[in-house]
Amino acid sequence: MNERTEPSSETRTREPGPRELKSRVFARVFVIVFAVASIATFVWGWTIIDSVRRTATDTDRCIRTVAWATLAYASENGRFPLSDDELFAFGSGPDSIATMPRSAGAGVWPTKRADALGSGDPAPLADCFRAVLVVWGDDGSMPPLLTPNELPTLRGTEGEVNRWLDAFRHRSDARGND
Repeated sequence: MNERTEPSSETRTREPGPRELKSRVFARVFVIVFAVASIATFVWGWTIIDSVRRTATDTDRCIRTVAWATLAYASENGRFPLSDDELFAFGSGPDSIATMPRSAGAGVWPTKRADALGSGDPAPLADCFRAVLVVWGDDGSMPPLLTPNELPTLRGTEGEVNRWLDAFRHRSDARGND
């Protein structure tokens, strides 16, 4: 008995047809394009986030520089400046200001430039006035309101520096009432 056995349909390998080849090629190309697009999107997003963080750090440095210069000016002159020009003429201030008695509940402000800026040197005031909008008070008893000029800042910086100036104003008010 010489019987020839034919391979069953299950064990027989067949060549993929043109339709199956197109499907496989499409699937591979789709996966590759999706992977490349995902990586490109990640890199682009990371670049944008990094740029915003750098801008926020620079804006933060500017707003802190203006706040420090304002505190130093008020400490030296007994009143807050009334304009950009007045503060610009004064400069970024000394490295430290005299510690003054703080009234109860007045809050805290830095007495050293290093504490106010966190680290590094102060930014040039000309750059700061481009990055920070300053709303000056009508008289020297009111501190200016500092806001970033449509730029991002680090979390809480705007509120923090305005609290310093307001605390200094309360200290000045309390001293004036003595």
